[in-house]
Amino acid sequence: MIILTAVILVYGQTLKFDFVNYDDDELIYNNTEFLSQWKNIITSFSSHAFVGAGGESVYYRPLLIATLITDYHLWQINPLGYHLTNIILHIIATILVFLFMQVLVENKLTALFTALMFALHPIQTESVGWIAGRNDVLLGIFIVAMILFYAQSEEKISKSKYYFTFSIISFVLALFTKESAVFYILLLPLYDLYSGKKTFKQIFSFIYYKRFRFQITVLLIYFLIRWNIFGALIGAERLYGSDKPIIDRLFIMPAIVMQYLGLLIVPVNLSVAHPITNIFWLNQPFYTVAIIILFPIVLLIWQSLKKNLLIFFGLIWLIIGLAPAMNIVPMARPILEHRMYVPLIGLLIIFIATLNQVFARKHQSHYFNLIFGIIVGILLITSYVRLPVWQNGITLFKDAVQKAPNDLHANYSLARAYYNAGLDDETIVMLEKYINIAPIDIRGYRFLREVYHVTNKPREVARMCTLMIRLQPRNSERYLEAGVSYEMLNRMDTASYYYHQGLLIDSTNNEILYRLGIVEEHIGQTELAEEHYKLAVKSANPNVDAYTRLAKLYIKRNDYRLAVNLLESGLKIIKQPKDYLNNLSDLYKKIGEQVKATDLHKRFQF
Repeated sequence: MIILTAVILVYGQTLKFDFVNYDDDELIYNNTEFLSQWKNIITSFSSHAFVGAGGESVYYRPLLIATLITDYHLWQINPLGYHLTNIILHIIATILVFLFMQVLVENKLTALFTALMFALHPIQTESVGWIAGRNDVLLGIFIVAMILFYAQSEEKISKSKYYFTFSIISFVLALFTKESAVFYILLLPLYDLYSGKKTFKQIFSFIYYKRFRFQITVLLIYFLIRWNIFGALIGAERLYGSDKPIIDRLFIMPAIVMQYLGLLIVPVNLSVAHPITNIFWLNQPFYTVAIIILFPIVLLIWQSLKKNLLIFFGLIWLIIGLAPAMNIVPMARPILEHRMYVPLIGLLIIFIATLNQVFARKHQSHYFNLIFGIIVGILLITSYVRLPVWQNGITLFKDAVQKAPNDLHANYSLARAYYNAGLDDETIVMLEKYINIAPIDIRGYRFLREVYHVTNKPREVARMCTLMIRLQPRNSERYLEAGVSYEMLNRMDTASYYYHQGLLIDSTNNEILYRLGIVEEHIGQTELAEEHYKLAVKSANPNVDAYTRLAKLYIKRNDYRLAVNLLESGLKIIKQPKDYLNNLSDLYKKIGEQVKATDLHKRFQF
């Protein structure tokens, strides 16, 4: 009841929060067609996480998608229900932490304090307050269940097989939740070492690992599934590794480790954006300090193995949790707070083990409880104050931009949040800032052009198009966009110029050929327009509208038969819209072929 009350007290406010334009859009409110079909739970096990939204991804998260599909059928697009699910899952994870800590330290009050610190630590606000962040909450549930059932399988001999089976099932569920679950299988031999069931020498024997043959088999099957979906065991190198060589990633690893430890130990300056350029540990003399600090940590691991196995257990848990977040496998954003949801448990184990050692005498236990009480109170207040940042996309990315003013993702996302809220002026200001920060990033110009178009500023649209041509002078699509923008301004000569420039780069671009034909028809160059329409319909990917425009030219000069032949040829190549079919039907009637008109209606049922 204490856990339930504490979590609801802090996280109950999220029930009033909205979705945010940070994966919530691609996974939920722009993905309703996918979520609306129960059969896509099966699809999620054979696809990447963003399959419904399209695009490329190396994330395999079938259980996350399954929960979102379930939420959609319960709540449709009401964010309250999705946030409620996150709260319930966080409560379950916290209760499991409490139960496991009871097994670990055999003291209910200490277990309760540890569980409360886990539940209320400010770094957890990202995983719980962010709907798409629930993946780490699910991971926490299954990892703690895995180790808890494993511990029970060794304590309760009569039901050992049942608990061991539940541990295997929990590990399988963890794997289908998040890739980092692969690392956490190491917790099982770690627990055997802590509990004294096995010696350090025994856990490295072949006979010992036969005990985990089911888990190892599941791992192999898991990697085969990933290979089948992504064509690789991981696949992240393909998306994020081209400009981040392994040497560079290893170089910044000490700084990343220290940054994460800092966020866990002193959770201040929390943000959805932690750009590498803002990590002060990469600057001297802090980088040297970061490397130096790693040595006493290694020494502490060695000493704790001999003197305090609980501290050793916590240290290795923390290292296992940090391992997938160290950017050895390349990541789009190396520092993200939600990745610390499970590693935090390791730090808390170290903390309680240290306090137990300091306040070992009975008459000092009230100091122990007082310290815990103060810490829990501070964490509760800090998390409660931090959570409103997740209220919506604007509050989230305003906070991120304030803390990392030059972070591209934060600035772009804040502009998108303003745009989604209909705040066009604020969107334009943010995008102009974004372009100043990243003057060679095409997406800023493209987004700003979209906003100018929506706000009916055709001159600014044309200006953006010409700026994009400077960035990508060999991209024919840029010339197409510029030509269309000048058509909107009724500057046909300029539009014609850009279309011709585009054809110099790609003479087969059927959309440019079609648009050039329109411009030439508009300025009275009918013969040229006809030639370009012909090229547009003869291209590898014929333009539907070009058929209609060319047919109209034939009709104007009374070449009905030629127009009919053209439209008939179009039927054989591409699926035509209703207007196209109506035009052909009218032509049949004009040339007295009523039977063909009737057959056309029967054939296409329009």
